[in-house]
Amino acid sequence: MADAAGWDPNDDSKVEGAIGVVKGRVEIHYPQPRSRVVFDSENARQFGEMMAKAAYEARYGVKPAEGSSRLGEGLRVRMVTRGVHMINSMLKEKKSNQQIVTALVDVIMSELA
Repeated sequence: MADAAGWDPNDDSKVEGAIGVVKGRVEIHYPQPRSRVVFDSENARQFGEMMAKAAYEARYGVKPAEGSSRLGEGLRVRMVTRGVHMINSMLKEKKSNQQIVTALVDVIMSELA
């Protein structure tokens, strides 16, 4: 997969597919029709990253900064806020440290799944 910028739809020798933003929408271009697309785990990870970056650009009108993950940072901030509220609430309920940590780990794991 490649970024759709500069992609020539008539040249299928270099690119198997491209992801880009067109008129505020994420588009995936393939040089030929496909009935299915299969990825190995590394290509699936890369495809997911490219889709996330294109989605960010489509939504906010700017590309995410290279070398940093605004998407990851946003999730981190939300999770920290949620964790603080959970801990405060569970302390008021006199929950044990084990119960608090278990609840936090469960929430984190559910977000990563």
